[in-house]
Amino acid sequence: MTLSSRKGMQIHRYESSAQAVNAAASALARELRRLIGERGRAVGIFDGALLPEAFFAALTAEPEIDWTQVIVFQAAEYLGTDEQSVLLVDHFVMRVPIVEFHAIRGDAANPL
Repeated sequence: MTLSSRKGMQIHRYESSAQAVNAAASALARELRRLIGERGRAVGIFDGALLPEAFFAALTAEPEIDWTQVIVFQAAEYLGTDEQSVLLVDHFVMRVPIVEFHAIRGDAANPL
């Protein structure tokens, strides 16, 4: 990994997508631990379409996260399907004891 800065923003460059995914999962895990430690709870908004399965595998393998204090919201869904919700459930929600999961019903009879 190389680190550079541009206009106050840190830019991390990795040799492979696997390294980037693991670094992102590790950074999120640190933030979840911090929030749970400081506030007793953490809330996250996740998108099943944009995050690869490998990210969720790396995140759920991170040690010392009290998942019973994590609330998860689904960020987006395709209208007429529950495809993204299924991805989040299969690759994330069912792997750890998250306290709450708020899915979007893209397949609802009345999408309004």
